[in-house]
Amino acid sequence: KLLDYLLQDLYAVADEEEKKIVKKLVSKLETSNAVSSSEEEDTTEQQYDYFISYAHAHNKEVQEFINAFGTVNKGAAIFYDRDSIPPGGLWIKKISDAIKNSKHVICILSPAYSNSPVCWDEFQCAKLKEYNTKQPVIKTISLYKDAALPPVMGIYSYIDCTEGDVEKLKEAAKKL
Repeated sequence: KLLDYLLQDLYAVADEEEKKIVKKLVSKLETSNAVSSSEEEDTTEQQYDYFISYAHAHNKEVQEFINAFGTVNKGAAIFYDRDSIPPGGLWIKKISDAIKNSKHVICILSPAYSNSPVCWDEFQCAKLKEYNTKQPVIKTISLYKDAALPPVMGIYSYIDCTEGDVEKLKEAAKKL
C-alpha cells in the first residue's frame, strides 16, 4: 500500500515529536477519506491553483511575495491564510481540504517554518498528495537559511531568497 511506504519513509527521517505529528495527520486524513468515500463527492469545493504554506513569523515578507505573485499570475486562485488558524479540530481539515484542492503547494522555508507544527502538517498533507497523485505538487522557496532543515523538506530544489531578500522573493514569483 502506497501510504505504508510513505509512512516508512517519513518515520525513518522523523524524530519522536515529528512521528506523533505524522500519526495524527494520517489518522485525520484516513478519517476524512473514509467520510468522503462514503458520501457523494461535493462539487462545490473551492479549487486552488496555489496553496501558500509559510510561517506566520514572516507575514511581511510573504505578503510582498503574494502581491508580486498575484500580479504575475492574474486570475490564479491562491489559498493564503493571512490570519492565524483558529484553535480546535477543524483547522487540519481546512488545511487538508485546501491542499487536496490545490494544483501546487508553495512552501516558504525558514527555521520558523520547520519548527512550526502547523507548517509540518501542511507540508505532510502536500507530501501525501504527491504520493497519492504521483504528480509533483510541492515547490519550495528558501526564505531564511535553516541549518537544521529536515531532510524530508530539503529534498526539493528551492528558489534561494535568503536572507529574507524581498527583491529575490518578487523575482521568485515570476519563476513559479
